[in-house]
Amino acid sequence: MKNCFLILFFELLSLAMAAQISHTLPSEATAFYQSSIKKFPGHVANFIEESASSLDKRHINYDSLFGAITNRKEFRNYSARECRNISLLILISCASKAESDLKKRVMQLQSKDQSDQKFESTEKLVQRKSDLAEMVSVQMKNH
Repeated sequence: MKNCFLILFFELLSLAMAAQISHTLPSEATAFYQSSIKKFPGHVANFIEESASSLDKRHINYDSLFGAITNRKEFRNYSARECRNISLLILISCASKAESDLKKRVMQLQSKDQSDQKFESTEKLVQRKSDLAEMVSVQMKNH
């Protein structure tokens, strides 16, 4: 009987979480990332991944990110379009990482006893994923 309630609880939780995620990462963002990352030299691809990792759990603003990229010495010879692409790739990578973190957290919640669960951290992950997906979606339309 306890297992039935636990299963019902997680089903309701997943429905509530799905309802809270107002934006999802567009499928064309992943295709754009995979094709575009190959066009940059290895040190730029490494920079993109390192930047995405360093921005983990931080608020990201696309315009500020773009400004920071254009002001870096190593990108001064890059065109504005290339800097926009780098910024967008960092944003997509951050969004993918947020989605992955959320999936891991949900799996952890499903494997733990109900009394051990802390939903506050999951709520923050859901909000971050939604915010990043919305930014990626807007930038993909403007791109």
